[in-house]
Amino acid sequence: MGELSNFFLKEYKSQRSLDPIFSHAIIGNLRKTLLNSKIQVCFGNQSIFKKLHDYNFKIFGFCSPLNSMTFLHYIEKEMKVKYRYNKNFESTFIKKGKKNKIKLKYFVGKKNIDYNLKNYKLEKAFKNSSNFLFNNFGNFYCWTINAYDCFEIIKKEILKKNNFLII
Repeated sequence: MGELSNFFLKEYKSQRSLDPIFSHAIIGNLRKTLLNSKIQVCFGNQSIFKKLHDYNFKIFGFCSPLNSMTFLHYIEKEMKVKYRYNKNFESTFIKKGKKNKIKLKYFVGKKNIDYNLKNYKLEKAFKNSSNFLFNNFGNFYCWTINAYDCFEIIKKEILKKNNFLII
């Protein structure tokens, strides 16, 4: 998101996915596969997040806390956490100069609870993983973990306690 995506879009001639909620700047050998992801269900079985999981992508956070990792919402959906639900949205996107309407489902948090993901929980869960790298630069930190390990670690915690990420 933000400046890093804009940098890749400009400097590396990446392509932007059509997802109106979670647009991705994409480069590389899997470009077509990722761009062909279904966008009607943001975290569904044919979404870009499922493909990030299946291909075991590295997830990288630059100057961002762990709890900003959107991939976590995919895990929440897969694990059917009780504090989120599918909400229907309608949107418009432009492809080849033509406006297209789309209906999509987004797994949102319920209004009556604090569904903010707890950063300290993620740090604790990931700390023993050899595939989690973390570096603190004072006012910010950077981290990386592969998608498979991220999924398995958080899945294990959610199986123990469904609301693990938010309490």
